[in-house]
Amino acid sequence: MPYEILMPKLGLTMKTGTIVNWLKSEGDQIIKKNPLLEIETEKLSYSVESPATGILLKILAVVGEKYPVSTILGYIGQPDEVVPDNHMDYKQGSNPEGQASYSESAYPPSSAPQPHNSVLTPSVTITPYKGLRRSVGNSMSKAWTTIPTIPVVTHHVSCDAGKLINFLTMLNADISDKNEHTTIGELILKLTATAISMTPIINSSLTDKGLLIHECVNIGMAMALGDGLVIPVIRDADKKDLLTLCNEAKALVSHAISGTLTPDDCHGATFTVSNLGDFDSVDNFSSIINPPQAAILGIGRVTESVVPIEGEIMIRPMIGLSITYDHRIIDGATAAKFINTIMALMDNPLRSLL
Repeated sequence: MPYEILMPKLGLTMKTGTIVNWLKSEGDQIIKKNPLLEIETEKLSYSVESPATGILLKILAVVGEKYPVSTILGYIGQPDEVVPDNHMDYKQGSNPEGQASYSESAYPPSSAPQPHNSVLTPSVTITPYKGLRRSVGNSMSKAWTTIPTIPVVTHHVSCDAGKLINFLTMLNADISDKNEHTTIGELILKLTATAISMTPIINSSLTDKGLLIHECVNIGMAMALGDGLVIPVIRDADKKDLLTLCNEAKALVSHAISGTLTPDDCHGATFTVSNLGDFDSVDNFSSIINPPQAAILGIGRVTESVVPIEGEIMIRPMIGLSITYDHRIIDGATAAKFINTIMALMDNPLRSLL
């Protein structure tokens, strides 16, 4: 009996997946757990492993098409095995509830595997626009069209990070493994979660029914990967102690780098933090809000700067913070107070840990 290749359910929120690329052709020898095809969800690209060893008898799912979870995408078996021929053809419907619709016809003929590295022409190199890069592009386009441009405002401020750095130095003093050190980005995540809990309107969304203020502070960490952007989520960030939050952030970063994030890891953020400080090339920047969130915080690099303090000229480590917000929901004064709360917590980080 041939093995069915099914559209996997990668998380509680996943309903459909799009076929990006078949890595094998019909008739190829397949080894169990080796990559077989690539799919993408709304949040992630994912490599599907073969469920069995054998021959790829039949490819049913077409590259570029969207299929519901548990749809049969193809069959693996032995050369003499017969593939069932009474399949239901998936058609991407237009019904308002977003449910898949079907018609009783055979699947469209399988197509040959699509090119996976780049295609070289005499004058240019064309890289297929697919996978994570396309998912990011779709998300950015949705953000730009969902939230009107005019009401989006950004505030920039340069903050003294001296006390924050001193606090980090104390936290990491007895930890020899630098991979286990608390980072300035992780600490600012904690300070931000505390500031959000003190300013609930920041943690809101505008819906058709009205203004929704979220009870949970779920912070998304915008992360750049080689081929795009992912936003894994730390849930209930305001309720987690610093060590727990740091360990969770490190684990999510590790999963992102290894490509093992699930859709659930990237679902449910109520606020996003985008940290470009590690690149040491950006002081302040305007981020794109991740709908339906109301705001996003940008973190720039730390630089040694000359600043006046109580009538004296001093050199201090300064960090750039930028809050981009939907002015339909958040007033300028509220955004300014939110940034001021973060600045106050940076001057006294212990307040966020109590």
